[in-house]
Amino acid sequence: TSENAASRQRVHLLLAAAAPPQAAGAQDEVLSRLARNAAGIETLQGRVLQEKRLEMFKDTVSSRGRFAYRRPDRLRWELTDPVVTGFVLTGSSGRRWHGLTGKTEPFTLASDPMMRVIAGQILASVRADFSPLQKEYRVSVSSGSPATLQLEPLTPNAFVERVTVTFSKETEYVESVIVREKGGDQTTIRFSEVEGNRP
Repeated sequence: TSENAASRQRVHLLLAAAAPPQAAGAQDEVLSRLARNAAGIETLQGRVLQEKRLEMFKDTVSSRGRFAYRRPDRLRWELTDPVVTGFVLTGSSGRRWHGLTGKTEPFTLASDPMMRVIAGQILASVRADFSPLQKEYRVSVSSGSPATLQLEPLTPNAFVERVTVTFSKETEYVESVIVREKGGDQTTIRFSEVEGNRP
């Protein structure tokens, strides 16, 4: 309920205010470590499992596919099962397609809020470039190993309540991105077989 959400928010703010000064230093250390690791990444590729949980129907829709990233801002995202769909992105614009219709269409991140959230989180996490995110979200480190970040919108957002980004303990590549929507729906993206700096 909204009362429970407000209560959780107050508790979170109280805990943040009560945190010792070292907490900020520890958080900076984790973010710096992720940034150093990402600085050497030119390309990433791997498999992806996308799970969309719909609160209204108490159901989860799963899709599988693959992704490829090339520095600084090129991303290919393709779901292949059960339906072929995907997009390619360069900077803030791209093209998407749907296998059932056979059509492709251009899009921009500015005109598609959900695509902006998903692609923006993936790109920022892969690059470990948190300065753009900190303009829109309060970024906090909830775990140092494996590194886990919590992102909460700084201003009221139309649909996003919270984003959780978790990095692999071994490689510190992005392992999962969870986008929790205000209505209760949740999109979870899990990465596997991720390889860095391959053709």
